[in-house]
Amino acid sequence: MGGAQSCRCRHRARGRAQATIEFAFVAPLFFLCFFAAIDAGLWAIQTSASVSAADQAARLGAAAANTPQSEDTPSPKVLLAAVRTQLQTALFGTRVVAWCPPGGGACPAPPGAAGAAAVFASCPTAPDQVQQQFGPRTVAVCDDTSAPAPACPAAPLPSTPRCGDPPTVTVHVIGYLASLVPPLSGLGWHAGEIPIDVVATTHTLRFAP
Repeated sequence: MGGAQSCRCRHRARGRAQATIEFAFVAPLFFLCFFAAIDAGLWAIQTSASVSAADQAARLGAAAANTPQSEDTPSPKVLLAAVRTQLQTALFGTRVVAWCPPGGGACPAPPGAAGAAAVFASCPTAPDQVQQQFGPRTVAVCDDTSAPAPACPAAPLPSTPRCGDPPTVTVHVIGYLASLVPPLSGLGWHAGEIPIDVVATTHTLRFAP
C-alpha cells in the first residue's frame, strides 16, 4: 500500500515538473507573439497617421509656396506645429520633432552650411540619421523643395516631358517608433524600435498674379 502511494506521489511530482518546464519554454514565445501582434496593430495605426500627417504637411507647404507673401515653403517647425497633435496622439511612446538643429539656429540650415548645421540642410535619408541627432524612439518632420522644371521650348520645337512644371514639395516623416517587442527578438526590431519612413510629394500651387 505504502509503495503504491509513494509511486503515485512520484508520478504527480514528475508531472508537475514537466508542466513547469513546458510552461517555461512556451510562456516566452506566447508573450513574444502577443506583443508582436500588438506592435503590428499599433504600427498599422501609426503608419496611417504618419501618411495622413505627411500629406497634410505637403499640402500646407505647397499652398504656402509661390504666394505673394512667401516664395518658400514653411520651415519644418511650422509644418510640425500643423500636424503635431495628429502625430503625438497616434505615435505611442515616440517623441516627435522638427528636423532642425537641437541647439538652435537657422531652420532649415542654409545650403552650404558648415559643421553640425550642415546635417540639417537637407532631409535625412535614413531613420538612423534621426536617431543620431535626437536619440532613440524619435520621429522627425522635414521638407524639401525641388527646383522648378525648365520652361517649355517655343514652337515649333516639341515640348519636353514635365516642362514648365512648378516645384515640388516633399515632406518626410522619418525615424524610429517605440516598440513593445524587446530587442534581439529576430523580428527586425532593434533596441525596442521600429523604423518608419513616410514620404509625401506634391506640386506647389499656381496662383494668378
